[in-house]
Amino acid sequence: MGEAKSAPLEILEETRKNLHEIIKDYDLNNVFNYDETGLYWDLEPSKTIMQNPLSGKKKSKKHVTLLLTCNATGTEKLKPLFIHTYQNSQILRGKKERFTNENVNLTNVAVHFLPPNTAHLQPYDAGIINSFKAQYRKVLVRNRIEAYEILQELRKDVTPLNIYDAINFSKSAWDSIHSTPKCWQYTGILSQDEMNDIIEDYDEQAIRDEMEIQELINQLPFDDPMDAVDFLHIDDSLKGIEGLTDDEIVSMVKSKNKEPKTDPNEGSLEVISTKEALGRLDDLVLFFEYSSNISINPDELNILKKLRRRVLTLHINNAKQATLDSFIQ
Repeated sequence: MGEAKSAPLEILEETRKNLHEIIKDYDLNNVFNYDETGLYWDLEPSKTIMQNPLSGKKKSKKHVTLLLTCNATGTEKLKPLFIHTYQNSQILRGKKERFTNENVNLTNVAVHFLPPNTAHLQPYDAGIINSFKAQYRKVLVRNRIEAYEILQELRKDVTPLNIYDAINFSKSAWDSIHSTPKCWQYTGILSQDEMNDIIEDYDEQAIRDEMEIQELINQLPFDDPMDAVDFLHIDDSLKGIEGLTDDEIVSMVKSKNKEPKTDPNEGSLEVISTKEALGRLDDLVLFFEYSSNISINPDELNILKKLRRRVLTLHINNAKQATLDSFIQ
């Protein structure tokens, strides 16, 4: 189920009854809903950084659109569809295959559209999107807390977030959501009898998320931080493409063809050499093996040793290839 172009609110109950009739012939595991949402992917909870967030020159333009899809029982969530402004990204080179699946072949699928201005029928508007954004912002703020701690201890510049981080944060946030059945029940598009066996109590989840995010924000070194509520809803004004006319969509596509395919403001990420990486991993292994100030699980130490072996193998192979190339020339 997606959203169609328009429908008056007075047909809400009629639409709900129609959906009951449509859904009753399907196993709830096979009933899916999708919706899109905008996301300011690198926004930190500082009013100083984001003065007048919804208007004027200070408004963040770094946003993406995500399409989220899950079934009514919460047993299956599809990978989020992540729509970025630019077709190519230096940060994502060599990583495309990790996030894409171009071999999807859907058969025997019936699509029914939900009216766009009847949020009461949309499970995502009933809490799924808010839950996703709460989890996303927890991951983001934890990342920034660590980044500022490194800044304080090492006097090292804070590494800015990039689109690769945003994709990983989105995946982590989406994987951590388990409250989707409650949102389906709230809309009334499924009968109570259908949902009794699969509903858990998530009534207090939103409050717990808000409190946790506030505690995380309080750990950031900001003079004028946002509160959790403002931070959670900062991008509520971002709109998707629903309601656009065919001419508007065509115009958007044509204008995008004239735009650069890469982000002109995206700096290249400096990656250390295999020799440097090998030296640092070796230092880490020695540190965790012999330091008396910290204990480490043997399995974790073995992971470091495996990484060291992989980098060593890569370094040796690169050296052999460089020697071979020099000999051929």
